[in-house]
Amino acid sequence: MGQMPAADRERIVSNLERSRDAFLAAISGLSPEVWAHRSQPDAWSIAECADHVLGVERLLFDTVKALRDCAPDPERVARVQGKEERLITALSDRTFKVKVPFALNPTGTADSPEHLASAFRAMRSEVIAYASETDDPLRERVARHPLLKDMDGVQWLLVISAHTDRHIAQIQEIRGESSYRASKSSGSI
Repeated sequence: MGQMPAADRERIVSNLERSRDAFLAAISGLSPEVWAHRSQPDAWSIAECADHVLGVERLLFDTVKALRDCAPDPERVARVQGKEERLITALSDRTFKVKVPFALNPTGTADSPEHLASAFRAMRSEVIAYASETDDPLRERVARHPLLKDMDGVQWLLVISAHTDRHIAQIQEIRGESSYRASKSSGSI
């Protein structure tokens, strides 16, 4: 027991690599004006969205690593089995807007797309290395998420890439907004 099933490991690593590449492409080459642009005063800029992705990734990965020290709970494990697709579907649904349920301090790396990308690459490399090599009993350990409820360690790792995917879609929405396009073409951004 304990070793991550090969199919889980392959899916996790593949999703982490794919979402890493898509995220880096989404924030690549943006001018400072575009990086900081807000379509409305209460809307996130691409910089804030990207900073959120990095901050949450750190929190999610810290939770995964903390599972090593949790005692097995077969009853909770049984309740979360097969929950992966529901989690991924819920996270990809951008019609359902969520306020962050906890205080998340800025990472301090959102001053430029390049600086954020460098910090994200380093963080994601750490997550991918862990997912590629761990023998931690991730399917046997469960932790509670404030919105998504109980998840086992494999599900937590899958949520990392699904959360990134959600915000890649948000960045694409920002880039597709008429105020973004209009200000970019008028030269003000």
